Amino acid sequence: MDEYKQKVNSWLRQAKRRSATHMIVAYDVQKDNPFPVYVDGEANIQQKIKSFNDNDFVNAIEIYNLKDDLDLQILQARTWNI
Repeated sequence: MDEYKQKVNSWLRQAKRRSATHMIVAYDVQKDNPFPVYVDGEANIQQKIKSFNDNDFVNAIEIYNLKDDLDLQILQARTWNI
């Protein structure tokens, strides 16, 4: 597992501890830096996605659904599971 996926795996463990339903990997264009956004609730995930779509400097690059198999999701090049 490469360094990026190891970081994502660590964020996913944190998301589970927080009882999140989803985790978005967001990317800050100005800082050239990915970071996690923990989401709770189905309605909230749609709002978060919309907020990234409306932002020029931060993009959602992956979405992990914590109800689904995380091992399979992390193996994908880019995951988008709502």
